[in-house]
Amino acid sequence: MEKVSRKVTSTILSMSLLTVMAGAAIAPALGIIKQHFADAPDIFIQLIVSIPALFIILTNLFLCR
Repeated sequence: MEKVSRKVTSTILSMSLLTVMAGAAIAPALGIIKQHFADAPDIFIQLIVSIPALFIILTNLFLCR
C-alpha cells in the first residue's frame, strides 16, 4: 500500500467539509437571510452556499503545490 502525503489527506478532508458546511449550516438560514436583504437579487443569496466551497477549493489548489 502506498503512503499518501499529508497534503493530499488534508485536501481530501477539507473538500469533504463542503457538503456539511453548505447543507447543515448555511442552507437552513437562506430564508432569513433573504428576508433581511430583501433588496438583493436572489442569485446573491444563493451564492452564499457556493462561496465557502469556492474558497476551500482555491485554497486547496495553493496548498497542494
